[in-house]
Amino acid sequence: MHLAAQSVRFLLDSVLQQKSLAIDIRQQGDVNVEAVPGETRQVLLNLVRNACEASSRPGSHVTVTLTERAEDVEVTVRGSGVGHRPAADAGAV
Repeated sequence: MHLAAQSVRFLLDSVLQQKSLAIDIRQQGDVNVEAVPGETRQVLLNLVRNACEASSRPGSHVTVTLTERAEDVEVTVRGSGVGHRPAADAGAV
């Protein structure tokens, strides 16, 4: 997952420079997963791109946190934009 996150940062470099944004990638534990690399990267790219597009202030950060869990990896994308309410607050989606 960490390599996918680095790839996403590279793919979004022009957007990051244009909007004066930075992506911080944080890793907690072993975040290797068995998955199709291109599909994993595409999902992560969509989430991070959405966070970048919602960030309106120059100098803002988008943080991607990859956290090892017992059976999987938790991926959290946080930005300074308006974003979406967490699922617990939003009800069934």
